[in-house]
Amino acid sequence: PSRSSYTPPGATCWKFYLAYTLQFIMGTLFHIAVFTLVVQSTTVIDMFLNFAGLEFITTVDDVAFALGKRGYFTNSIKKECDEVSEAIILRPKGGRIPRRMQLLVITATLL
Repeated sequence: PSRSSYTPPGATCWKFYLAYTLQFIMGTLFHIAVFTLVVQSTTVIDMFLNFAGLEFITTVDDVAFALGKRGYFTNSIKKECDEVSEAIILRPKGGRIPRRMQLLVITATLL
């Protein structure tokens, strides 16, 4: 199949929105944890160490994916990482209202 029209097997719109929502929740929880640790830190060094620890935890999955893509694990993991990297998710037709709702929710959350 051509790269522009390829849709991975099992890729559905609700799975995309589920992943998007979970990523948003994870980012929000990260910011809440950082705020809590900053407020509870007694010294500046404690604050930096807490932030560095949280940042390390959030980048572990990115490092694991990069290692898998470079072939440090098995060939099947490398193949899957390559397929995920090259997958193109096509936007559903219409979809104007959901995008506006996403913008509204994000704006309301930030305020």
